Amino acid sequence: MKPTIILRAAVWATALMTTTLGWTQSKTWSTSQDFNEGIYFNTNSTAVPGELRLNRFGTAPVPFINIPVGGRTLADRGWPYSVGRIVRVNTETGLVVGEYRCTPAGLESSPSRAVVDSLGNVWATNAYEGQGTRAVTKIGVIIGGTRYYQPIPGVFIQHPLGEYVKDPTYTTGVDRNGDGYIRTSAGLGNLLAWDGTTGKDLDSSVPEAAPGTVQEADDELITVFKRYRGSGGKSRSIALDENNKVWVGFHDNVVGVMQLDDVDGHVIKTLEGPIPGYTMLYQNGQLWATAIDTVDNRPYRIDSTTGAATMVTGDRNYAIAAFAPLSNGDIVASCGSGSGHPVPELLIIDKTTAAIKKYISVPGGGDLRGIIQDQDGDIWVASRGLWAGGPYRVYRYRQDGTPVRDFYTGDRPCGLGLDSNGNVWVTHIGDPGNQANGNWTTVIDPRADSNNGAIIGSVGVGTGSYNYSDGTGATTSQISRDGEWRVTHDSFRPNLRWGAFSWQAVTPANTSVEVFARAANTRLGLLGKVFVKVSNGVVPTEDISGRYVEIRVRLARGEGTSSDVTPSVQSLTARYYPGTVSGNVGLSQWLPEQYPSADFRLTPTSGGNSIEVPNVELGPFGAFAFVTQARGQFECSAKSSHWLRQMLTVPITITDNGSGGNVFALLNGDVDEDNGITVFDYFVLSEAFGSFSGDTNFVENADLDGDDEITIFDYLVLSENFDRFGDE
Repeated sequence: MKPTIILRAAVWATALMTTTLGWTQSKTWSTSQDFNEGIYFNTNSTAVPGELRLNRFGTAPVPFINIPVGGRTLADRGWPYSVGRIVRVNTETGLVVGEYRCTPAGLESSPSRAVVDSLGNVWATNAYEGQGTRAVTKIGVIIGGTRYYQPIPGVFIQHPLGEYVKDPTYTTGVDRNGDGYIRTSAGLGNLLAWDGTTGKDLDSSVPEAAPGTVQEADDELITVFKRYRGSGGKSRSIALDENNKVWVGFHDNVVGVMQLDDVDGHVIKTLEGPIPGYTMLYQNGQLWATAIDTVDNRPYRIDSTTGAATMVTGDRNYAIAAFAPLSNGDIVASCGSGSGHPVPELLIIDKTTAAIKKYISVPGGGDLRGIIQDQDGDIWVASRGLWAGGPYRVYRYRQDGTPVRDFYTGDRPCGLGLDSNGNVWVTHIGDPGNQANGNWTTVIDPRADSNNGAIIGSVGVGTGSYNYSDGTGATTSQISRDGEWRVTHDSFRPNLRWGAFSWQAVTPANTSVEVFARAANTRLGLLGKVFVKVSNGVVPTEDISGRYVEIRVRLARGEGTSSDVTPSVQSLTARYYPGTVSGNVGLSQWLPEQYPSADFRLTPTSGGNSIEVPNVELGPFGAFAFVTQARGQFECSAKSSHWLRQMLTVPITITDNGSGGNVFALLNGDVDEDNGITVFDYFVLSEAFGSFSGDTNFVENADLDGDDEITIFDYLVLSENFDRFGDE
């Protein structure tokens, strides 16, 4: 026998083998190992092993920091020109995983602020005004999957640095061209093209009510580009609320703020008033906003519903650079002489009265900018020293004003972010006269060196990060007081209908647990489905059907609840729909990964008419599932095109809990589908012998091994099973 025939026989043997791919009609998550199958968004299963819990104080929802780099504004100030972009770093590995344009190639950009929503999307404002462009860009996130490159159209070859991602574990990107892949940047220097045109990405989003849905970017993580009103460099502030709605400040003939839709960026509403556009924070229905280089540079608290404004009161209540939330609901603000404030200091602002209740002096600091609170409640602030000079330092303080330590992390530290592990990331605007210092982001472990903190690494990202926002999403987690755990489970069974979702949870007062689900036959297909909120242990009335089921578990604590209090989930179970019959259909001598469909027949053992269940789609290894209203004991048989019908040797019993683990092994060679392998099948195959798919004499049913040609191998299949007949 020729080697090729030996190999083909081995493949046939593999194809005939069947696997139940899980006998039970449910999937349960109840241990830390189980929960690690999903993705934690400000949640964990390590504080109490085997329990899903909220983090004590909000951290990044996903393990990335998004850093604005480059742009025309910095080039005009002496920095070397580079395209304005977002550089994304994996905070677990320290690797740059992507670079993303903030505007189409026909528009200049200078990304200035970058905030991350609870789903991991980054929203960046564009500070450059040379071409009248005020805009915000939404860039999605992708985790997991397998990368490929495309040497020629339609051909994909696996490669770790390929731009095409297949079957990601999680993504908010969009498969714009429908090729089954998310095309996106693979790392540092891999900046994909974005050639916007008139009537599409360049200007279609200019009308306030118009969506900013991106149509032309090669990178399919870039999903929204919304242009909005404003002029000058003063329209750069951005904040996110607890529902991921986007707030941006603007200046033109009036001053105001706009709320944008989180899906497509269209303007929902506009509030006019003393709402500056330099820096902004959302907290509990209020917008805290300020400006530096405008006539009224005092901070205000603005009701996000009515627009009513309350000025922050107290000494030196002006020229604030940045805000951050504190765990008790108050606000901390950074100030510095470089922004017109007389002394470098931190201001603690009362959440209720909007009065400055404490001043923390930062001796030696100047031009203070980025500010955060860490998991232990300490306040971190970056001293940029761009205009006022002064030391390039990152300072750490207790909330009572006690200094802990200061760090040199590089020239002109600017932005601070808290990652999903509680580490502090520092971004730098750098020095155009000394580009070797500050073209990186630095990582500090706050709990190293006896909880004083220590620098543990740095990652090169390029010179010029003009950014004061966190870039990780920790601020969003802190203001929303909630978190999620998401998991996508592969049942291997196409069109599987899902039934009840049940969970065991503990919800202390003023906390909650909610569960949502959606399903589709492909991972990317999930993106087009709407989540359904499900009740504990109740079969949903909505049809949640698909091979893949994605489950969201949302944990939340109410306003005023201590960060030490958290809801917890001990277990979660997803079940098949009542009356589901499932198992596997083995198709002998079949080579392709894609299986044809099968027809099933249920015949009551007590007598009566048979129930036909046609065209049931088969998944990997012939995995199948279908729902029936029938209950009781049945003879069950299966047939698929040119395979003989097989009846299971033992009747199955169908209850509300279904019937699982039903395994068939069908014999191949029934070319004419009369349930027997005879000389008539031989005649049909002979007429088509030597033909290829697309030829006029090609007969699909005669291609018994599914390799798109009719050859000696198909004869071998027929010969092996010749004179065999299927069950009736």
